Amino acid sequence: MSIVILDFGSQFTRLITRRLRELGAYSVILPGNASVERILQENPQGIILSGGPSSVYDDAAPRPSSGVLELSVPILGVCYGMQFLAHQAGGTVARAGKREYGKAELSSYSGELFRGIEGEFVAWMSHSDSVTTLPDGYEVVATTQDTPVTAIQNSALKRYGVQFHPEVVHTPKGGQMLENFLEICSVKRDWNPQHIVDELLDSVKTQVGTGRVLLGISGGVDSSTLALLLAKAVGDQLTAVFI
Repeated sequence: MSIVILDFGSQFTRLITRRLRELGAYSVILPGNASVERILQENPQGIILSGGPSSVYDDAAPRPSSGVLELSVPILGVCYGMQFLAHQAGGTVARAGKREYGKAELSSYSGELFRGIEGEFVAWMSHSDSVTTLPDGYEVVATTQDTPVTAIQNSALKRYGVQFHPEVVHTPKGGQMLENFLEICSVKRDWNPQHIVDELLDSVKTQVGTGRVLLGISGGVDSSTLALLLAKAVGDQLTAVFI
């Protein structure tokens, strides 16, 4: 089970993955145009559409594959991802009257992504386009002085969008938002070093079966770590040779 992040070219895409894993949730980055079949291989419980430099009206603008947005899992759009989410559902995206870049304070916020958050909310903005008309079923749940539509949600469909970057340190309360999204997705929060080791051991046991393993060890960190994992996984089935 995972959160799948579809990459539309944001410089922060890998940071989203890091933040989710810090929260104990396994996440994986796939190309923005990954097929439904490829996405389903990751057994996703939620999907994040990353930001990116494109406009939804560009001829070469990145788009999810057909059928992705119809999957019955919660979806969070970040920056360009929010604009695309709104645009494809019938909303309007237009060039912003004033480009926002840098820190901005939300003048109001509410909704599922902001559950449990109180007080001043500072967010990191980087956008030229903005959502100007909402699609049916969506509501505005956050605003700034320059961006009336800063965050949106459709609770019935579990579709959410934010015009800022919750994953960066310049959005101090963004981690709580991502944690709220994980709660919405009902993701198990067990992605930790022990979990990773257990998965590796299970994978090795499955691949080796009743066979034997010959391993050359140089004495370096990589081969020594591999030897330890193999010894735990297959025991006497391993023959290690120092080279």
